[in-house]
Amino acid sequence: MDVLGNRIRQVVESVLENESLADGLDERAAEVLQQWGIASVTRTAENTGDLSDEAAEQAMYPHLRAVRRLTRAVRNWARYQSNADHTQREKLWKKMVKRAKAVYGEEINLPTMTEFEGSNAAQIIVDLRAWFEDKK
Repeated sequence: MDVLGNRIRQVVESVLENESLADGLDERAAEVLQQWGIASVTRTAENTGDLSDEAAEQAMYPHLRAVRRLTRAVRNWARYQSNADHTQREKLWKKMVKRAKAVYGEEINLPTMTEFEGSNAAQIIVDLRAWFEDKK
């Protein structure tokens, strides 16, 4: 396997091995969130093709960390928003938006949190991903 292919495999495995990513989500929601994480870290690794392993690791680390933090925030929103009071939902929402800006850029703005509420965690995650990736 070439250097870039190996690097991509490693970052994908880091998502697949992160059991806490799916903590408390149903199987479908966990799969959707995992796919989002894999796509994001793969794009990050693909941008390091001309770098040495050490340089690539240094270049990727901030983004990989930001992706992990965003996926946890999305998981928490999808998992807890339907049972939280308004203050708790607002806190979860603001944290997720902050994490999204670290991944997608400061210019990303979400509509109100009520547009991403509901009981179907998988659909919430799909809708959030579409919003973030279509608005970048």
